[in-house]
Amino acid sequence: MKPIFLIPMFFMTLACNPMVSNDDQLFREKGFEYTNEPTTHSYTDAIDSGLRILKPYPNPDDVCGVVDKTSLPTELAAKYGQLIACPKHEKGALGDRIREGAIVVAHAKHWTVLKVSKTPKPKKKTADNQSQKIGNSTIISYDDFHGTQIEYRDPQGGAWLVYPNNRSVLPGRWKLDEDQRLCHKYFSSGINPATGVVGYEWECASKVYEHVSTKDYKILLGDPFKLYRRAGRIPSGDLKRQVSLGELRQLFNPE
Repeated sequence: MKPIFLIPMFFMTLACNPMVSNDDQLFREKGFEYTNEPTTHSYTDAIDSGLRILKPYPNPDDVCGVVDKTSLPTELAAKYGQLIACPKHEKGALGDRIREGAIVVAHAKHWTVLKVSKTPKPKKKTADNQSQKIGNSTIISYDDFHGTQIEYRDPQGGAWLVYPNNRSVLPGRWKLDEDQRLCHKYFSSGINPATGVVGYEWECASKVYEHVSTKDYKILLGDPFKLYRRAGRIPSGDLKRQVSLGELRQLFNPE
């Protein structure tokens, strides 16, 4: 039902926009039209409508673009500041630009030209870049409550945890949420003794994750302790205390 609700709202926004330009005759003389109805429902290059696009707008993956003003009628180019254009049939993209403050000023065959009143805020950074850094890394962490924990985080979002007194690797999942907080869940009905959260429920940190080594949070590249899909018993050791990297290497990789 959501798309059905949004599309009529968009048409109403276009039809009722009181700031649409009235330079109809000028645009028509230069090959422009003043109709917002799509003349095609498939993408056509802007140049087919007499427009040259300099770059996508506002993000590299958007269908709208910044117009090269030399491809516009001189009067139109002089009258407005930065102009963008979007395919007429891309109602979603047009609606987004209008909600951001853009104003429709003309139509050129298959494309709509808009004046940009302000630069929109860039899209919130996704967690993709940060996730690439986290994937294929092993974390050795220590605190007084839990003791020493070891976790390998694979590039596909798998987590492989060694927790004090557990006799096998605990598999789970990791991700960064929209606020770039690190979240985990594990394939277990056990309860986190510090928070009371059940293992199979997502649990996120309280602040933005920083992938940086510290004294009590060491980051190693790869899976040096071979935790990925490790089956069977693991070395027990005394992980309730702070265990050094050298001790862990001997414990998991005895010569």
